[in-house]
Amino acid sequence: MRLECGDIPYYLEVPEGLRLKLSGLKAMLQLPDGLKQYSNIIAGCVSEYTGATVVVQGDSVFGACDLHYQELLQFNDIDAILHVGHTPYPDYLGDRVNVNPKGRVKVMFIQARFKGLPNEQTLGALLNVIRARGLTRVALATTVQYEPAYSKVLEFLRRNGVETVTFRGPAEYYEEGQVIGCDYSFVPRRVDGFVIVSSGEFHALGLYLATLKPVIQLDVTRDSVKDLTGAGERLYASRLFRVSQAMDASRWGVIVGTKTGQNRPWVVSALENVMKRRGVSYIEIYAGLLDRLTLANFDSDWYQAFVVTSCPRLPIDDFNDYQKPVLTPGEAFMALMRALSPYRFPW
Repeated sequence: MRLECGDIPYYLEVPEGLRLKLSGLKAMLQLPDGLKQYSNIIAGCVSEYTGATVVVQGDSVFGACDLHYQELLQFNDIDAILHVGHTPYPDYLGDRVNVNPKGRVKVMFIQARFKGLPNEQTLGALLNVIRARGLTRVALATTVQYEPAYSKVLEFLRRNGVETVTFRGPAEYYEEGQVIGCDYSFVPRRVDGFVIVSSGEFHALGLYLATLKPVIQLDVTRDSVKDLTGAGERLYASRLFRVSQAMDASRWGVIVGTKTGQNRPWVVSALENVMKRRGVSYIEIYAGLLDRLTLANFDSDWYQAFVVTSCPRLPIDDFNDYQKPVLTPGEAFMALMRALSPYRFPW
């Protein structure tokens, strides 16, 4: 069901039966940072629609892998989590992602759909960049909030003779063309490049690192088109440099995630098995929120390299220029195997 909340640039797509499930309960509303400015409007709108008492989570929520289960369990009056802006996190990526401790807190996902659609001028600019790149067969990707614009772009490209491939991830709730920032394993490879309908560079650069193919972004929020291939190539080169720096590291910090969905024991175990075979020393470091200050606080001369097994985007987006190599699991495997090819991102 489409739920309009005032004049904000998003509408909510609420699951069937939400009103019945929440009536008379107290729910914690989780919003991406970009939507927090509308928190009063969305909270009031959802409360009026469902009859629930709605409160807002002030902490940053970085995705469906970060539902804050454990923190919320201390509040006995919180009956449900309303997570806005993401689909559920895939079980195959997180060990405890869909665990609902004691079965007490209900978790429901609400999609926030951006209302804006690309205009004809923007679509024309996209077509020009595709042709300038010499791409004849492209795959079209997006994130869940831009699915309405995705449909318009798909129709436009096919109408103008661009062979456009669609795809869908392995989880049943994935939508057509949807990617998430830490898994691109299911996107088509037999294409000349990618068009992604998104905002910012987060998902687009991840798509480049995962495929090493041209990526053109249509940013619906700015009505702009950007060829991010060059930015992707520069980021890729910097990541190979970091891998090469870590090849001779004999003392590692293995960062283990404690957030819901970011604990991946099989990844930790696989990395540590390789380290043992290579005679490499390591220390496990358990962390929830990992930022530069946190890393600097426990860093010392002993550590020569780090691998982040929680969120693989942290090494790319937050620690790319850190003084020591901070690698994704895939990059750490490369360094331990002393191989710069093939590039592994993120796992």
